Amino acid sequence: MAKSRLNYLLLSALTIFAFVLFPLTLTQAADECFAEYSKTNICDFAQKVQQEMAPLLPMQISSNLVVRNIVSVGPLVQISAMLKYDENFLNQSLKKQAVKRSFIDSKMNEMTHNMVCSNDAMSAFLGLGGRIAYQYNFIDGLEYLRLEFNTDSCM
Repeated sequence: MAKSRLNYLLLSALTIFAFVLFPLTLTQAADECFAEYSKTNICDFAQKVQQEMAPLLPMQISSNLVVRNIVSVGPLVQISAMLKYDENFLNQSLKKQAVKRSFIDSKMNEMTHNMVCSNDAMSAFLGLGGRIAYQYNFIDGLEYLRLEFNTDSCM
């Protein structure tokens, strides 16, 4: 009997919570989806980018890098890429070459920045208020680097 009452109270609390927060979430999503000075729906554009790119995946970028996944969530397009080596291999290679990890991280950031900001369609999407995130993972699934770009990133 006590378990049944606890389930009822939990369900009631979740229902009240949903009714209070759900309208706020919809309003926030609507605000995020429309460009400030136009009627362009950025979320629809993000979804279109995802739908057009997804069939091309996985996409080999270099001998050590593969784009594996793309998702759109609201005005965000997130692209996931996998490095074909693990963190230990990277650290050992950098050690042999006497290169600091921060140097290679900044080069990866610079390469991704240039790729995003030199692409006219991506720059236009960012200019409308969209965001693009790149998530780089090692072959074993551990996160290497996450970079996010917005309208200010390409100025």
